[in-house]
Amino acid sequence: MLNPQLEGQKINVEQYYEYTPEKLEIIDGILTGEIEWAKKLLNLLVYNLGVKEVAKMVPLDIWKEAMLYAKKD
Repeated sequence: MLNPQLEGQKINVEQYYEYTPEKLEIIDGILTGEIEWAKKLLNLLVYNLGVKEVAKMVPLDIWKEAMLYAKKD
């Protein structure tokens, strides 16, 4: 897995091919059809955008609740 930072990081072609499915499709309501592929794609996007940018997309109360679940895992 890539290690996202606060600021976005550039990706290279190898990372793109490793973390992006050959084609994007929706199967049973899941982008890429498989949870693991969806997680890989999300990891690539967060790595590329940066956690600060991604954090702006989610309300603070949701982040706080999510952190409670992260501590349990």
